[in-house]
Order: sequence, then C-alpha cells, then structure tokens
Amino acid sequence: MVKVSVIMPVYNVERYLGEALESAMTQSLQEIEIIAVDDGSTDNSGIILEEYAQKDSRIKVIHKANTGYGHTMNVGIDAAQGEYIAVLESDDKMLPDMLQNLYMVAGTLGAEIVRGDWIRFYEQDGEIVEEVKNSCHKGMYYKVWNPKDMEPALFGCCMMSWSGIVCKDLLDKYHIRHNETPGASYQDNGFWFRMLCHAEKIVYIDQPGYLYRGDNPNSSVRQTENLFAMNEEYSYIYSYVKTRPELQGFLPVFWMLKYRNCLFTLRRIRAEYRKLYAKHMKEEFVAAKNKGELDKRFFPKKHWKEVQHLLSDADAYMEYIGI
Repeated sequence: MVKVSVIMPVYNVERYLGEALESAMTQSLQEIEIIAVDDGSTDNSGIILEEYAQKDSRIKVIHKANTGYGHTMNVGIDAAQGEYIAVLESDDKMLPDMLQNLYMVAGTLGAEIVRGDWIRFYEQDGEIVEEVKNSCHKGMYYKVWNPKDMEPALFGCCMMSWSGIVCKDLLDKYHIRHNETPGASYQDNGFWFRMLCHAEKIVYIDQPGYLYRGDNPNSSVRQTENLFAMNEEYSYIYSYVKTRPELQGFLPVFWMLKYRNCLFTLRRIRAEYRKLYAKHMKEEFVAAKNKGELDKRFFPKKHWKEVQHLLSDADAYMEYIGI
C-alpha cells in the first residue's frame, strides 16, 4: 500500500532537481510514490527525471506540454495512489523523517491534514543559512482543530501545501484541485483554502521537515509579470465560497487571508506600481466592508489597524505601513 504520494511539479529546474529527488527517495517512510510531472521543461529536467526513474521504481514520470502550475499539480494528484498527498516543489528538499513523522501523527489522531514546522534556507557569503519557521502558535501543536469551529488563531497558521500531508479521500470527496490558470500564479492558495473549508481534523506538529529554498532567482514568488495575479486567484476563491451557502462563515477568513497576501504582493512589486496596487486594494476592501464581510476577530491587531487606514485613504495607508 502506498501511504504517501509525493507530487513534484517540474519546470526548468535542472540545477536543483537532483537534490529534491534524492530527499524524497531517502525518506525513512518507504511506502511512498514520487509522481514527477514535467510541465514541458526546455532544459534537461525531463532527462534527469528519467534517469532517476531508472534508479527507483517508486518514481513515476509524467511528461506533458506546458500548461502552468495548477494543471500540472492536478495531473499529479489525479495519478496519485497514496492514502495521503505531499507536495515537494522541485527546487526544495525534505528532511529524511518528514513523511514518517507526519504520517504517524495522521494515523494516531485521525487527521485529514497534518502540517509541520519548516526551514527556509539560502546561501549567504558562501555559507548555507537556515531559519526555522513555526507552523502555528505555541500551545496549538498536537491538537485536533476543526476549521468550522471558527477559532481565529487557526487561520493564522501555516497553510502552504508543501508543509505537510493531506488525505487523498478529502481531496476527491470535495473535488478539491488547483485553479488551472496559466503560469505559476498562486494557484496553491485556492487549493489550501478549499481544504480549509472542508477539513474537520487538522493537526500541527513542531518538527521541522520541509526545506524551502529562498534563493532561487527563478522562483514564482519572484515573478511580477501579472500585477494582479494574487487578486485573480482570490477572486476564484471568493466565487467558490459565495456560491456555497454552507461556506458563508468563511468569508471573514477569506478577507483576512487576502489582506495578508495582498500586503505581501504590495511589498514585493516594483515601486512604480505600488500606488496603483494600493488603490485597487482599497476598492476591494471598501466593497467588502459595505457587504459586511470584514470581521475584526479574524485579523491580527496590526493588520486590522492597517486595513482601517486602507479603507480611508490608499496614499495615507502606504505611508502608514512604511512603503
């Protein structure tokens, strides 16, 4: 029986691909499969995948035309045979016991989703720097959380798909897949938000397992081709929630998470676009306020104060947050 299917979306990552594959192949949990989906790479990534597949029968390679991150992930999930799904971005790595630790907790507590702490790593002055990141607040570890209880602290926890495992049955029952927009434009946000809406048992563990590379110049978070890519993904999420009466309670959570990600976007885009983006943010959040969809309980205090400035004046807001 395959306990965990590791989904690897691959696109032009020949420099890092071997390390990522090795980290999956050497997991202490042996009952895994590694589904590498080559999204039409134009470098040697496809060749590298085939070479590794010859070394380990657990590696399954799917080659296809370039269709973007969302469709690539969905192809991998559809092909998965595992009880749980894990995501390994092809420029990142896993520590050897990551999947074993996550799977053991999932089985013990009957969790649909288990997330772990993670490590951001990058090279600086010829040395590898590692920063441990907590997946949740202190006191929340090893407890079973149901998002439907609307505990505000839960929604501030780590959401990234690659930080843990999720039950395949949950994904299939609610048809949870990625938004298939072009390129790599935050499609994982809709994926994990939909999981959040439907899961009833989420557990966080304080064991770092995933190593996130912070210095890949080609990483999707460094791309700025589509200024409103984040907003488009959140429009997709909004439509999903609004058309399902049973999910209306998640609208305040949606706006809290959207603000957090819009702020991330505002800080990383080029300076000449920031006023335009802040104005767009204001329009969206004023509309949310008028619909009664903003709720102070779900925002960190700092962010709630920022939102009040945004609602009043976009230029003053930028000055208030130091941009």
